[in-house]
Amino acid sequence: DVKNELKMKTIIAKRNANLRQTLLGEKFKIYKGPAIFTNCNGAGQCGTCIVKIDGGKNWDERSNHESKKLKGRPSSHRLS
Repeated sequence: DVKNELKMKTIIAKRNANLRQTLLGEKFKIYKGPAIFTNCNGAGQCGTCIVKIDGGKNWDERSNHESKKLKGRPSSHRLS
């Protein structure tokens, strides 16, 4: 389940699918404000694509890079 503009929507991602591409394909607005234009397009550099994953028991562990970008955030937060 993902939350977008105060609405909940269940999106099912295929195993090993790119979460960002899956969300964008479902018309989910990942970015807000200036990040719409200044995001890194999924390169993992800007940290503006943070999403909260509910019920994600089958997710891989965060990479070292992702852990650094998400330092101090709950484990349910991931870079999409």
